[in-house]
Amino acid sequence: MSRLNKYAEKSSLMQYDITYGGKRYRFNLYEELQVKDKSINSQLKSSPSSYSFLTQLRSHIIYELDLLEAAKVRTYNRLYKGYKGKKSKATGRLNSDDLAKALAESSKEYKHAVHAYLKMKFDKNQLDNACKAFESRAFLIQTLSANLRKEV
Repeated sequence: MSRLNKYAEKSSLMQYDITYGGKRYRFNLYEELQVKDKSINSQLKSSPSSYSFLTQLRSHIIYELDLLEAAKVRTYNRLYKGYKGKKSKATGRLNSDDLAKALAESSKEYKHAVHAYLKMKFDKNQLDNACKAFESRAFLIQTLSANLRKEV
């Protein structure tokens, strides 16, 4: 077993934990990608379902990510506009652009919106990687299946 394979087998990086629509989906990508010689035909049949689930989940996560990005922008704009329209206690004048930007970006509400967006972006990136790995697995299973047919 290669060194990278040993790392992958034991690494928490292979543990996926994604929440969508109030449901939590947890799986070990290392285990899901295993190809077992004895059951290649059944894996050929079941692999599309797993891949389809991942791509559907990815599509929904992308939609949620887009919504969170729009919400983040709206939150920033609303906060910026509010801070820009207020007078500074120190100067008695309306807040400058830079101060309004800084206040908006440092607000708890905006930080929360950014955190939610970044978490969803992380989930999307994980699903991108899982989908690529399943595509690679599909090619491998097809090749192994073809090799088995040649041997018989």
